Amino acid sequence: MGGSDRTVTITGSGTTRITGEIEYRADLDDNAQVVMNGTGRLIFDSAHAQRALRLQLGVTINDGELWANTDTTSLTWNGGRLVYTLSNTDDSSNTLRLFSTDHAPDTGALNRGTGSTFEIDFQNTGIEETYTLLVFESTDLLLSDFTAINSPQPGTFSFGTTQIGEDTFQTLLYTIPEPRVYAALFGLLALGFVAWRRRRR
Repeated sequence: MGGSDRTVTITGSGTTRITGEIEYRADLDDNAQVVMNGTGRLIFDSAHAQRALRLQLGVTINDGELWANTDTTSLTWNGGRLVYTLSNTDDSSNTLRLFSTDHAPDTGALNRGTGSTFEIDFQNTGIEETYTLLVFESTDLLLSDFTAINSPQPGTFSFGTTQIGEDTFQTLLYTIPEPRVYAALFGLLALGFVAWRRRRR
């Protein structure tokens, strides 16, 4: 970190692990941000996981992998991927929460940025549950923009809402269905294929 803009820029191909707390406040500097330019990993891993990053003007990810279990005020997604570890026992995961604050109002945004591919890597973790991946106040991304990779089985993205105190936030959810749902779908497809073949004869 250096200069007057209070910017932390992550470069290179290695792993950067933050185990303490970072606090940047917009009332101290309007350009406070973390920028990921490298192809490596940025991991927020703190004993105070909920407070490992208290960044008042957000994160910009241009490349690499962001592993986060933290709060920030916005995320601008130009490239790279988000990485999640989904619980194999319940519906918990390392949720990224985007909140506005007294120091940086009108934030809480999940921004498309210049990216065209928005990959979310699940590392082959998770069970038949619905997981909350992101909590935010606004977004210009569509459900069709998100691509799941390394999911234990195909799942679906959806938008939802959650109540935190007196405020309502939007959420990005990922649902891994039960295997029997896929078996039923496969059966329907098989029946449809048989019917189609019969009509052609």
